[in-house]
Amino acid sequence: MVAVLVGSGCATDPWKKRVGSLTFEEAVRELGPPEGSMKLKSGLTTYSWYIPSAWGALDKVILTFDESGNLVDGNQQYMGNVPPPMGPVFIDRRIYW
Repeated sequence: MVAVLVGSGCATDPWKKRVGSLTFEEAVRELGPPEGSMKLKSGLTTYSWYIPSAWGALDKVILTFDESGNLVDGNQQYMGNVPPPMGPVFIDRRIYW
């Protein structure tokens, strides 16, 4: 029973709901240019973005696209509070340290 609850909790990630319907170009329009990428041996490419989730809080979005640019997997991780002046400053969804 616990495994079922944990599994269903992971499925609520908003990016999982967009698998097969989101393209890389649409993700860039929504999130801006990715901060990093990694080409996998399987031919898939993983991209990551840091985005503000609330004042002082930071999330990391990790999306994986196939060779055609279609989303095949995605998740969003809470990175924690990063208060200014030590943390990042967000301008136009980009991070400036």
